Formats: sequence, structure tokens, C-alpha cells
Amino acid sequence: MIKKGQGKEEAMARIRDKTRNILASDKKGIYSQKIRQKQMKEIDLLIDHYRKLLQAEGKDYGSMMKNAYQTWEKYAAFLGHLKRAEREVNRAAQQTVRMTTASDLVSKMENATDRIRRAQAEKIFEINS
Repeated sequence: MIKKGQGKEEAMARIRDKTRNILASDKKGIYSQKIRQKQMKEIDLLIDHYRKLLQAEGKDYGSMMKNAYQTWEKYAAFLGHLKRAEREVNRAAQQTVRMTTASDLVSKMENATDRIRRAQAEKIFEINS
């Protein structure tokens, strides 16, 4: 998007088309309209996040993150939005595949992701140092 000077709406339109095609070609019932809708919200959030990072000053990920978000609280707010969006995608996927063991696996995955993201953010924003 940034390299080609494309706007967010143009990128989202391409993504909507691609996910629509994936949904139409899914013969096994693994992908659903509900998952797709939830993913589009997550993708929208991530596009904003990565655009913000790429437009920030910095020579490495940590400095870009600090310059993009300025404070731990602002970044933590983003993480909260991302966590909710991912949780919605995961719940839609669980409902689609209807696996009884999926709930435990998804919960473990979400908890691990939270721990990793928090540790990384604490290091970048020098929390608990």
C-alpha cells in the first residue's frame, strides 16, 4: 500500500475480493462468511497498525513502535482492540469447525500470544525496568 501509494479502501477492496473467492471455493466448510466478516475487522485494524509503524521514524522495530504509539498506554489500547478482534475470529472459527477440543487449544494460543506481546511491549516501552 505505502510503496504503491494505495489507499486503505483500495487495499481493503482487494482483500474483500480475495476472501470472497476463497469463501466461494471452500467445498469442505472450513471457511465461513462469519469468519470472513470477523477477519475483515481484524485486517482493517492491522492495516492501520502497520501503516502507523511504517510511517514512524526509526531504524528498528522498537524505535518505530515507540515513535508510532508514543506511550505504553496507547500501545496497550491497540493490543486490547487486536485481542478482541482475534478472539472474535477464533470464536467464529470454532463455531464453524465444531471441534470439541478447539476451545482449549484456542485458549492456550490466545494466552501465549498475550504473554509474548506483553513481554515485547514491556521491553520496548521499558516497563518494569
